Amino acid sequence: MKLSGLPHHKTLDEFDFAFQPELDARKVKDLATLGFVEAKANVALLGPPGVGKTMLAVGLAIAACQAGFSVSFTTLDDMVRNLKEAEASGRFAKKLQTYLKPAVLVLGGLPAGRGGRGEHGLPACVTPIRAGKPDHDVQQVLQRMGPGLR
Repeated sequence: MKLSGLPHHKTLDEFDFAFQPELDARKVKDLATLGFVEAKANVALLGPPGVGKTMLAVGLAIAACQAGFSVSFTTLDDMVRNLKEAEASGRFAKKLQTYLKPAVLVLGGLPAGRGGRGEHGLPACVTPIRAGKPDHDVQQVLQRMGPGLR
């Protein structure tokens, strides 16, 4: 848990579903079974800023960690910045492995920039969770992020 970099350690049990009545608690509980981790599937939590996407993602990551899966948390802005720096110093492949190695990677805290988008160009209303090691998918995403990343 200490190595995960999670911004807090609030579990799903601590999430106030009354705060977000539109949220289907059954869907969250279904995600909490961690079938998406076993299937190496990705999850994207969508919604406007401040509705609890990152809290839910962290809760799912804690559940995965407690089940024995490796977990890592970063922001997409930090990941892109670190990968650009690694590419410039010839360490891109090694740095990319730090994001591919954990069973669960949470990209949270996407800050809103101009037009509701972060520096990375994705809407600030998305909290993605990557499970497994989809090397091809990661490469496609990195290619879309900019010409400086391959």
